[in-house]
Amino acid sequence: FGGIIGLILMSILVLIVNMWSDSFTLVIFWSNLVIGVVISAVIGLVSGILPAYTASRLNPVDAIRSK
Repeated sequence: FGGIIGLILMSILVLIVNMWSDSFTLVIFWSNLVIGVVISAVIGLVSGILPAYTASRLNPVDAIRSK
């Protein structure tokens, strides 16, 4: 979700820069947007799966007792 918000903000920023600049034009390729969303999704999944997997391997009694 954060990756999509970042891509939307980047797109808005590119539009603003293109309106103000006469000497150059920034271009966003759709392939780069797709790659950005995919990488963001993979990072999000890995960041959620690894802690969940680690927590699932713990004995619940030991996990509660250690806190």
